[in-house]
Amino acid sequence: MNDLSAVPTSLPGNIYGPLTPSQVFERTFTLLRENFTLFFGITLVVIGVEIGIGLIAGSGNIWMKRSALPMSPVYMLLFIAPLAILGAILIYVFTQIVQGALFYATQARLAGISTSVGQVCGHAASKVGKLVGISMLVALRIFGYVLVFFGVFFMLLLFAALAFGGVRQIAGGVPFRMGQTPSMGMIVFAGMVLLVFLVVYLGLLLWLIARYALAIPAALGENLSVTDAIRRSIHLSAGSRGRIYAVVLFIGAVWIALSMISLPVQLMMTASAAARHTTTFLMVDFVTMLLALFRILFSAVLIAFMGVAATLCYYDLRVRKDRFGTPVADTSPAIPPPAPDMSTETFSST
Repeated sequence: MNDLSAVPTSLPGNIYGPLTPSQVFERTFTLLRENFTLFFGITLVVIGVEIGIGLIAGSGNIWMKRSALPMSPVYMLLFIAPLAILGAILIYVFTQIVQGALFYATQARLAGISTSVGQVCGHAASKVGKLVGISMLVALRIFGYVLVFFGVFFMLLLFAALAFGGVRQIAGGVPFRMGQTPSMGMIVFAGMVLLVFLVVYLGLLLWLIARYALAIPAALGENLSVTDAIRRSIHLSAGSRGRIYAVVLFIGAVWIALSMISLPVQLMMTASAAARHTTTFLMVDFVTMLLALFRILFSAVLIAFMGVAATLCYYDLRVRKDRFGTPVADTSPAIPPPAPDMSTETFSST
C-alpha cells in the first residue's frame, strides 16, 4: 500500500545530529573506545614518520661524529639542514593525510561501515593536494589576522604612551640601570598589559581555530575546492562555535595538565642529578625519553579526539543548517483515483 498523501507524524532519528555539546563529547569518546585500534593506528602513521626521521637524523649525526671528516659548520649545513627541511615537509604532509583519514574513518563508523587504517589513509592520500592546500591557506589567513592584531596592539600601546606622557610617567619610573628595581606602578602596568595581551591574543586564536576547524571535513564530505571548503567552514561555524570552542579548550586543558605533571618531574630529576644525589644523568635521560614517548603517544590520542570531534561538529552543523540526512515529508498533492471505464458500466432502467 502506497498512500502518497499520508504525512508521517515523526521523523526517524538522524545518526549525524543534531547534537548537544555533551553529546559531541559522549559520541567522540564512544567512537574512540569502540574503534581505538583504527583511530590510534591512523595517528601512529605520522608519529612513525616523525620517529623514523628522528632516527635517521640521529644516526647521521652519530656517523658524522665518528667519521674522520671535520665537523665544520658548512658540512653540518649541507647534511643536517636539507634533512631537517625534508623531514619537516614529510611530517607536515603526513599530518594532513592523517586529518583526512580521521574524517573518513569517522564517517565510515557513523554509517556502520567497517574499514581499515590502510583504506582510509590511502583514500586521504589521494586528496593530499587539497588537504595541503587547505592547511596552507588557513595558516596564511591565521598569520595575517595575528599580524594585524600585533600591529593594532602595539599602535594602541604607543598611542597610550604618547597621550599620557610616556610609560615612564605612567609607571612611576622605569629602571634602566643595574640593581634598580622596578616600581610598583611599573609592575602593575606591565601586568595589565600582559593580561590584556594574553586574553585578546588567546581569544583571537581560539576564534580563528573554530572559524576554520571544519574546512577539511567540508572539503572531503562535499568534495569542495580549497577556497570553497574554507568558505563552507566559515558559514557552518558562524553563530554556532560553542561546541568547537569546548573541544579545543578541552584538548588544550588536557595538554597543559599533562605538561604540568611531566615537566616538574623531569626538572626535579635533573636538579637532583646536578646536585650529585642518588639520581644519575643516565637515569634522567632514561626518564626523559619515557616522558617524551608518553607525551608523543598521548598527543596521538588527542589528535584522534580532535579529528573525530571535528567530524561530528561538521555533521551536526550540516544537520542544523542544511537538514542533512533528515528525511523530509512528501508534500506533493494526492494523486486522484483513475476515472471509471464507462464502456463496461452497467445501467439499469427504471
